[in-house]
Amino acid sequence: MTQPVSMKDMIKQLAEGQRHLQLVIERQATALKSQADLVVNNQQVQDTAILRLADVIANARMHPNVPSSVLQK
Repeated sequence: MTQPVSMKDMIKQLAEGQRHLQLVIERQATALKSQADLVVNNQQVQDTAILRLADVIANARMHPNVPSSVLQK
């Protein structure tokens, strides 16, 4: 037969459970921050790529690279 659990033992188990939950929450918060940082970084990379592409398109319109042999027939 099992012995009854004392109030002191129950409080100790609850405290251990609370510490464990706190560690889990801290790890989740760290993981979420890492994911948020990645999203921000990816957005910055995409923004830079879009600006560079816009510059390439603008330059191509201002300086079309059409070979002269196509114009002379």
